[in-house]
Amino acid sequence: MRQTYAEKVLSRAAGRTVTAGDVCTASVDFIMIQDINGPKVFEALRELEADRVLDPERALIVLDHFAPAPTPEAAAIHQGLREAARRYGIPLSDVGGGICHQLVMELGKASPGQLVVGTDSHACTYGASGAFGTSLGATEIAIALISGTVWLRVPPTLRVWLTGRLGEGVSGKDVALRLLGMIGEDGAGYMSLEFGGPGVASLPMSDRMTIANLAVDAGAKAGLFPPDEVTRRWLESIGVDGDRLIDLQPDADAVYQSEVHIDLDALTPQVALPPAVDRVAAVADVEPVKVDQVFIGTCTNGRLEDYRQVAAILKGRRIAEGVRCICFPASRSIARAMAAEGITEILIDAGCMVMGPGCGPCSGLHGGVAGPGEVILSTSSRNYPGRMGHPGAQIYLVSPATAAASAVTGVLTDPRTLGVS
Repeated sequence: MRQTYAEKVLSRAAGRTVTAGDVCTASVDFIMIQDINGPKVFEALRELEADRVLDPERALIVLDHFAPAPTPEAAAIHQGLREAARRYGIPLSDVGGGICHQLVMELGKASPGQLVVGTDSHACTYGASGAFGTSLGATEIAIALISGTVWLRVPPTLRVWLTGRLGEGVSGKDVALRLLGMIGEDGAGYMSLEFGGPGVASLPMSDRMTIANLAVDAGAKAGLFPPDEVTRRWLESIGVDGDRLIDLQPDADAVYQSEVHIDLDALTPQVALPPAVDRVAAVADVEPVKVDQVFIGTCTNGRLEDYRQVAAILKGRRIAEGVRCICFPASRSIARAMAAEGITEILIDAGCMVMGPGCGPCSGLHGGVAGPGEVILSTSSRNYPGRMGHPGAQIYLVSPATAAASAVTGVLTDPRTLGVS
């Protein structure tokens, strides 16, 4: 049987051989519930009259999207989720712990060959480590909590073939944006993106997480990096025994619906222009628009490696007058490492506002939402009107390096012009 990586993983979860188009009942390895859709999950459990879940330790509730609570209504939602965690015995990451997807990865809850589901669309992030990560609706998550299984249609696969290696000032965010520009925001509708080719080996886990994270913004069901030595070393670094991992690989003669190629050697810093994620251009080719606010963070780009790039540019420099630069680390462990490495001090000295771990203004709920007519440079995932606040704001999606360089100059800037090591 010639199978793609997605077909291999879902065959394992289904307990039988499946291929694209098949419908299967699959066993779930882990479930993530965040504070936006979490209340609906527990409402569904109440409607189903479920007084227990199958395995509480194979789930996690995360308070991250509006954390700390900016309104009484948000506080009440958090209260309800804390009570649900106590009632069902499900572990909970409270305010300040970090962003749901980062925590699932840091805790080693998404390993190669596993099926991991969540209530947030960017659950596809888990594909960076070789897990089939995908989002489901609240009722589906509730049923998964009770039964340990989900119903899925096996997606066809679009293979993304990478060659070369990234140059200075270029990162995984630029790869993801370039791909979105090539195939469009619906170019992978209900498909699995499978990343392969000789260029993959040069990508660290942080870049893989960013690329897998944005798979859903091309309409994909999942974004998958079949495990390799980079995967093994990363998992062992967080305490997961690499010798115990499920070692699945796509077959050499697997059947793909289509294939696209990206030459990493030729890639330059990219930007998604408002109002859509697939309006992508090279930063160097875009008019240097004046910036009002720079936002660095989110599940897309709030990792330690991202902030190292930012600090390398900001060290000894100042944020331009009239620009606000807000930074949200993706987790408490990242915030701690930033402080230990002196990154936090560099950011503060440069004029940045460094916040506690969480999603921040990514979805326009709190922590620096956009005002009317403002130009926002964001390392997040989406830029449609109203995403980060006022619908009249203009949101440009960029890499951490581009965000930092632009914060210094006050206009959209190619980071290579400032010298990136």
